[in-house]
Amino acid sequence: MHAPLRGLDLSSYVAQQGGAAAAAAVAAAAPPTKKGAAARKAKSPKAKRAAKAPAAAAVTAAVAAEGSRKYDLVALVEHHGSGVTSGHYIAYVRTQQKQQQQQQAAAAGGAAAAAAGGGEDMWLCFNDADVTPVPEATVLAAEAYLLLYVQRPNADGAEE
Repeated sequence: MHAPLRGLDLSSYVAQQGGAAAAAAVAAAAPPTKKGAAARKAKSPKAKRAAKAPAAAAVTAAVAAEGSRKYDLVALVEHHGSGVTSGHYIAYVRTQQKQQQQQQAAAAGGAAAAAAGGGEDMWLCFNDADVTPVPEATVLAAEAYLLLYVQRPNADGAEE
């Protein structure tokens, strides 16, 4: 697989578009249109730079408010066979080990054990009725047919 498991950064692609929030921010920050002598004066380089500053700041703020532009892989589908209409599909799904340990401990009735546990990622392989844990290296070696990413919830995109 040639895609990152963590930190897929799409900021250079998404920020160029700006989104609806950025477009609204530019419209709100744009100075009112002028006529006659005021319009000629507004066309000077100095006036143009001054007019662009609030709009650029508004776009930057709007893009930042929309959240992180980094994504983490949560699942992938691998296909084995000669075509999409035949063959076999296997899915790999990332889960947090801590969540699973808490669920197992709660099922066993151990509240203290449920509070313990690490927060590392664990990958599960779904192959028909078989669900087995697999190492991250297996996921990296998979020939992905479909990649599923989730956007990081924090605004700066840092890993938690």
